[in-house]
Amino acid sequence: MSHIPNTPNILLYCVYHDDASKKALDEYAHVSFIRPIKIPNTPFMESTVFTLLHALKHEWEHKSHVGILKYSFLEKTPVMPNFCDLVKENPNADVFTFVNGHEPPNNLSMIQYATLCHPMFSPIWYVLLKQLAYPPNAMYDNTIPAFYSNYWIAKTRLFEGYLNFIRDAMSLMNKNEELKQLLYNDAKYLPRLSKDTLKRVMDRPYYTYHCFICERLPCFYFHTNKANILQVGGKERINQ
Repeated sequence: MSHIPNTPNILLYCVYHDDASKKALDEYAHVSFIRPIKIPNTPFMESTVFTLLHALKHEWEHKSHVGILKYSFLEKTPVMPNFCDLVKENPNADVFTFVNGHEPPNNLSMIQYATLCHPMFSPIWYVLLKQLAYPPNAMYDNTIPAFYSNYWIAKTRLFEGYLNFIRDAMSLMNKNEELKQLLYNDAKYLPRLSKDTLKRVMDRPYYTYHCFICERLPCFYFHTNKANILQVGGKERINQ
């Protein structure tokens, strides 16, 4: 990783949750703009990091770009980009995304594909975004890009806007009784954790919907706010 220059303008928070996941970050300890951040185990999984970052505003508010990585990012994408060059060479891009959706043969939208994978995704999405005062045509816009794993970088003004948005969304998901009942259904995700671990993290012996809804909220927020989204390694989506 020595080819990545240090820069004061970018800050990437790299999420981990225990000693083993932190160990995976040792290779990048010398890179000043990659900052490990430990998160508690919650049903929101890596999206839990967003509840911590308001308190760290003094670290990122004067940066040009702020982003999120996970300790396991190299399992999701085979090559780690040179983030500094990427930002410098694409000044018109507002958001850079790195684990992008592949359009299936039947060309499903992001919402349709999410609902195919997680059957109650669409009704939960509707209830949440209705509470946040978004109209159905925005919720179900077929041109919302698909990117996953909370592996993205945004210009700081958009990053801060997203923090405010997801804070409101997660507050509703924690407090609204209708949403709470929906979210704790089985999301039908292939188990990668033991049932004991899932019970400890999700309070259920299966994956709930919390993390799958939150993982796709950046797609909705940045698209709805007409951000220029550069899908690195995928199709560029420019929303005018």
